Amino acid sequence: MRLRADTLDNSAFPRSGARADLQIYSSRTALGADTNYNKVSFSALTAAATGPHSLQGALEVQHKLGANELPDHEIVSFGGFLRLSGLRTGELLGNSLHFGRLVYNYRISGPGLLDGAYIGASAEVGRVGNTIDSQNGEQTVHSNALYIAIDTPLGPLYFGAGRASRNQTALYLLIGKP
Repeated sequence: MRLRADTLDNSAFPRSGARADLQIYSSRTALGADTNYNKVSFSALTAAATGPHSLQGALEVQHKLGANELPDHEIVSFGGFLRLSGLRTGELLGNSLHFGRLVYNYRISGPGLLDGAYIGASAEVGRVGNTIDSQNGEQTVHSNALYIAIDTPLGPLYFGAGRASRNQTALYLLIGKP
């Protein structure tokens, strides 16, 4: 089952509106699946702007439901730009996720040949639970990012750097949504 609502004015660099997505999934061997399990995921994002300044808030939660473990293909993979920016993409693996993020953008050029250019910063906090790699543990990770971005006709282009509370850093050149 999936419920989705979206009133964002721009999916890459929203300045107003909100988006929410709720998914509940149930796998049953009686219906031909290999294993029985249940999972739920929820994500929400909201944005507001004044002049060239915009602020976005986002939440994401994923959990297994019930006693059955998730199969390998359903494990949560997390980390990367604006998703605990100081960590490598997909660095954390586990059965659950709690994540929140605030992003500030300053529009340095308005729409013209390109759709706009931005300087941005993020503050992120997350926890992946029941991690597969015991070295990662179940600790909360704080992360920040600084970036320059351009909203091109091919999608957003980001040049950025992130730092996590584990004294990890990452540099990014990203084309497309993080």
